[in-house]
Amino acid sequence: MDGTLATVPSAFDVQVLDINDQGVLLRSNVALEVGTHASLKLNMWGSAFVAEVEIRRATPSQGAGPQQVYDIGAVFLSLSPEYRQLIERFAIQ
Repeated sequence: MDGTLATVPSAFDVQVLDINDQGVLLRSNVALEVGTHASLKLNMWGSAFVAEVEIRRATPSQGAGPQQVYDIGAVFLSLSPEYRQLIERFAIQ
């Protein structure tokens, strides 16, 4: 083996705290490294939303219980016009 890094996809639940057409603020019990690229999959009013994001910050936060949680800020790497409209609808609700 020549030291090549491999990535293993994993899925976990996140809570959306804020979202706009530039990025998203999430809360999770999983810490992510700044610079990590991820696929964010959400259900917005029955419509699937999938976007590639880059993690820009991940800081410990106070959760409702004893388990450690993290606030994770991510920017969208690309966003289709359809998904941009979904976010705009979400923002005015």
